[in-house]
Amino acid sequence: MPDLIPEEVQRFLVDQIDSIAELEALLILREHRDQSWPCGLVADRIYVSEEVTAGLLVKLTKRGFLTTDEMTPTSFRYAPRSQEIARLLDQLAEVYAKYLVPVTDLVHRKSRRSIQGIAEAFKFKKEK
Repeated sequence: MPDLIPEEVQRFLVDQIDSIAELEALLILREHRDQSWPCGLVADRIYVSEEVTAGLLVKLTKRGFLTTDEMTPTSFRYAPRSQEIARLLDQLAEVYAKYLVPVTDLVHRKSRRSIQGIAEAFKFKKEK
């Protein structure tokens, strides 16, 4: 199934997206690119706490996908730092709409590998 997802989109997901909540937040703001979204409203839409949502929105901002609203720093707006990123995010949105399960599987596999790596690191320290 991963071959349903273009390689460029796969690389982006593996390199830049850490959770489905992060992906959903990014795609919601992309879909409504003409407006700023308060953190609490994004949290309500992705069913994650406002605290967690704030962290992932800040992370997406640092990665160059969003910007904060000048008048309300706790509001965010879709603002990819380049046309290339905007094009890739458009492609990602299209792929996600068509292949929801393969995309979510890819993101979840990445998360499981990260958790497994942390667990193995603790196990290694404990055995020393």
